[in-house]
Amino acid sequence: MLFRLSHFGKHTVSTIKLGYVYFRICLSVLILLGSSTTIFAQSTFEKESKGHFTWSPQKGLRFKTEDDAFYAKMGFRMQSRLTLNEADKTSYEAKINRLRFDVDGYIVSPKFAYELTVNFSPDDFNIGDKERISLIRDLYFSYNPNNNWSLIIGQTKLPSSRQSDNSSGKLQLTDRTFNNSDFNTDRDLGVQAHYYQLHDKRFSYAIKTALSSGKGLQYFKTDYTSYTLSGKVELYPLGDFKNNGAYSEGDIEREETPKILLSGAYHYNHNASMTKGLHGNRLYEPRDLQSAYLDIMIKYNGWSAMASYLNRSAQDPVTTDNDTNQHAILYIGHGLDYQLSYIFPRDYELIGRFSNQKMDNKIYEYNFANTKAWSLGLTRYIWQHKLKWQAEFTYKQEEFITTTKDSWYTRIQFDILL
Repeated sequence: MLFRLSHFGKHTVSTIKLGYVYFRICLSVLILLGSSTTIFAQSTFEKESKGHFTWSPQKGLRFKTEDDAFYAKMGFRMQSRLTLNEADKTSYEAKINRLRFDVDGYIVSPKFAYELTVNFSPDDFNIGDKERISLIRDLYFSYNPNNNWSLIIGQTKLPSSRQSDNSSGKLQLTDRTFNNSDFNTDRDLGVQAHYYQLHDKRFSYAIKTALSSGKGLQYFKTDYTSYTLSGKVELYPLGDFKNNGAYSEGDIEREETPKILLSGAYHYNHNASMTKGLHGNRLYEPRDLQSAYLDIMIKYNGWSAMASYLNRSAQDPVTTDNDTNQHAILYIGHGLDYQLSYIFPRDYELIGRFSNQKMDNKIYEYNFANTKAWSLGLTRYIWQHKLKWQAEFTYKQEEFITTTKDSWYTRIQFDILL
């Protein structure tokens, strides 16, 4: 891992120290993997090992060898939707919003895990200004020596806001908020270290850190060095949620006792190349940015409440093409999301959400809007988040520097997650 001091400024010392720590982690993981693989190859790969497929509603299609040396779980996710929009004129849109295939499992032993997620829906490619198409969403290897540690190498989500951490297949409404779209960090290629102390009925916590390339999914070629530093702390004062419920919206599990999640995350991106940090359209010049995220989630007996604060800041967000005088502007500002829901005994869920976004004055004058939105949704869980249909109505108010604009949409979505 190479660092060029001329690019780093005041962050040089801390970054080199962190880079050295992660280098040691990566080296240790690779040595352990190499040693284990060598032993395994000598004892097992000399002969063929038969395997068998199994399927269950909860875990999908799985393959495992008889000697338990290789395991793979295969699945796909599909979201089909029909949307009626009313803005400047009334229009409708029918499309497959997401179509993804994923496989995860382990090699040699459960300590050495992997995951691959691939896109097939055009709207899910993060095309941006169309320089590259991001077909691969996740591709990483993790070393999990015990229940407390997870060391990750590859491309996956960075520690960020609660909505970003949740899978798109485990949302209550048909999509995340526009705050998440504008201010989240998304995925990047790098290394991560996670530490967990999770218990059912007593105080628990998790600490997550990441050092990544700063290129995002689109991998723009640049002549300058970029990187990101991310860190997150999650607190569970009353214990962990049932069945990984901290990473899904709604209280499908109907927590018998109140459960609370408090989390805070920080993200620094040196020489960001895109308008939304790790995604969006390309900037004409790189920019340094900082992001902060605060979340709270409460679940109890079918009720679920969430609130999130997202913030991004930068000194000079406006970049200009000297030949055409066109601008590419970094999204900076802050947003607040509030969400409340209740799931009825027959697995119908009623959801309300309010989102408020205020752009920084540095870009508001370039006709970026301050936005408010009210959403009301109804979800029918046929098979928890694995099979459901959703209906949503959203009303939006946008306040530009010279005018205001009101619009609404109503949407029906069918979701399969297997």
